[in-house]
Amino acid sequence: MFERVRLGGRLTGNRRPSGVGPALVGLLLIAAIYVAAPNASLAASAVGPLLTGPPSISGSTVVGQTLTATAPTTGGPRVVVSYAWQRCGAAGANCAAITGATGSTHQLTSADAGATIVVQVMATDGTAANNSSGSSDAVGPVTSPPPPATPATIGQVTISGSAVVGQTLTAAATVAGDPPIAVAYQWSRCDTGGNGCAPIGGATASTYGVTADDGGHTLKVTATASNGTPPAATQTSAATSVVPMPVAVTQVTITGSPIPGQLLTASATATGVPAPTSITYHWRRCDASGNACSDIPGATAAGYTVGAADAGRTLVAVATATNGTTTGTGTSAPTGMVTTSPTVTNAAVSGVTTVGQTLQADATVGGSPAPTVTYQWQRCASGGSGCQDIARATGAQYALATADVGSTMRVRITASNGTAPDATGLSAPTAAIQAAATASPAVDTSGSGAPSPVGAVTSNGRLRVLTPFPVVRMRGRLLSRGANVTMFKVTGPVGVRVVISCTGRGCPRKRVSFVARQAATRVRAFQGFLRAGVHLTVRVSRRGYVGKITTFVIHANAAPARTDRCTAPTSGKIIRCTA
Repeated sequence: MFERVRLGGRLTGNRRPSGVGPALVGLLLIAAIYVAAPNASLAASAVGPLLTGPPSISGSTVVGQTLTATAPTTGGPRVVVSYAWQRCGAAGANCAAITGATGSTHQLTSADAGATIVVQVMATDGTAANNSSGSSDAVGPVTSPPPPATPATIGQVTISGSAVVGQTLTAAATVAGDPPIAVAYQWSRCDTGGNGCAPIGGATASTYGVTADDGGHTLKVTATASNGTPPAATQTSAATSVVPMPVAVTQVTITGSPIPGQLLTASATATGVPAPTSITYHWRRCDASGNACSDIPGATAAGYTVGAADAGRTLVAVATATNGTTTGTGTSAPTGMVTTSPTVTNAAVSGVTTVGQTLQADATVGGSPAPTVTYQWQRCASGGSGCQDIARATGAQYALATADVGSTMRVRITASNGTAPDATGLSAPTAAIQAAATASPAVDTSGSGAPSPVGAVTSNGRLRVLTPFPVVRMRGRLLSRGANVTMFKVTGPVGVRVVISCTGRGCPRKRVSFVARQAATRVRAFQGFLRAGVHLTVRVSRRGYVGKITTFVIHANAAPARTDRCTAPTSGKIIRCTA
């Protein structure tokens, strides 16, 4: 409410504002006396409002807090403002003056609890018969302050879970206090006795995952409870058991020589808490570089005897250690390559012992790595004694010369693979070398040259035969192990397709194919030594014409067996040829 009241020279002429209490009436009387003084200049002053708006109250409506009244006024420094505080009902009605509360502030007491508060304000001006009064809005209701907080307390701090690497520990604390309590945690790593603890960086949650760094240590957790009321409460748990240290295999070694029949022994160094209780081994076979390893079946002891299957390979040992809680493995460096000493057995010389013929040296050679084989031919007396090396005769073959007539021949074969010693084998001496006049008969497989094909006709009843019909010739010398071919020739029309296939041990080429550019073609790929048992098949053909197939089978000390057949002009099927 807001009201302007005009004061006259007599108190009786004043009108009391509605709702103004006795204290405010007294103030009005004082103001009336003050402005009624016989001062002509004041009496002639202009009359105007002194309060420019309703008063207001600021402050917290809690018992013990202070409220402050503010009144917007005008009229200059001579304006006097007086206050009267009232205690009202919950809705701001049924107000009663608060004894002694006449200042611009009021400190709330327990008597104000549950009530609302209103302030009445009067402003007077000593230069004019003016007064203004107003009442604030009600504030409140007034509340009692909260009870005082109690500091946090903490009881036992416990850790649950297994103190094992990879497991999670959980901390719990018994706390009390008001208001509610916040609990912070810090995990620490300690020695085996639970002393010498150091905080673990970042481990500030109620749970903690045990790591490999905790191996060989105990763990503790410190809980701090606080609720904003000092002091905070702190308590530390008992230490866990010692965290087992993961087993680590730090070194695996192999002693012994990687030679077949020799024993290799593996050993390993392993650490862990508790100490490893067992170490087992298994052996692996690897390539020469120590890679591409595979387990050796049954090789599960610390010792391993090198076997023949290990030749040319390297070996490693894998150690596995355990302490009943964790397991660790380690692998040795590979051994050197398993070597076997070179061997030479069954040294022998084959071939016809006649000047102009070629002798062949053979032997069974073993060892790992594969040996390098060298030869040395020797000329001996007729009885095989007094042998002498023949200069520059160091190949697997030796061509007999006139100087060898009457002597016997033998060969020394040496195998070496870098291991000591080299192995040497001597063949038995040959029979005495004969002069060229006693050479074996020549091989000549020319045959009739042009058998007449039958059974192949065209649609008009005429044969279409290759002209001249193909002829295959072989010429050379018979040997005890085969034949030495000096000429192999195919004769036929220009442009025919010639395919020669070779099967059997000792073929110089498996297959030769060409189109004849001339009537007679020497096939040098099959000239030279051919071992007994070799099969040569020569097919000469042109599409639409009767072709020819000739087969040779090489024999020892006998002329090659020869078969001639013909082929149909379109299908290529074999048909009969007549001589």
